[in-house]
Amino acid sequence: MNKRELLEVGDVLVIKNWLRTSEYLITRVTKTLAFSKRASDGFEHSFKRKISWDMSHPHIKWNTNEYSVKYKEE
Repeated sequence: MNKRELLEVGDVLVIKNWLRTSEYLITRVTKTLAFSKRASDGFEHSFKRKISWDMSHPHIKWNTNEYSVKYKEE
C-alpha cells in the first residue's frame, strides 16, 4: 500500500467513530488543509492535510474518531 504524508485531491478520508463510518472525497487542497465539498448543497468540510491520528479541523478537544485514507488510483 502506498504511504504518503499528505492528502491529495482524489483521496478518500474515512472517519470511523462509535456511531458510524463516513467517507469524504478530497476535492481541494491548500498547503495545510484538505477540503471535501458536498455535492448536494456545496458545504465544504475541512481537515488537516497531514495524515495523522487526529485530522480534525478545527480541533476537537475530546476527539474519539479514527482516521484512515483510501488513496486514489495512480
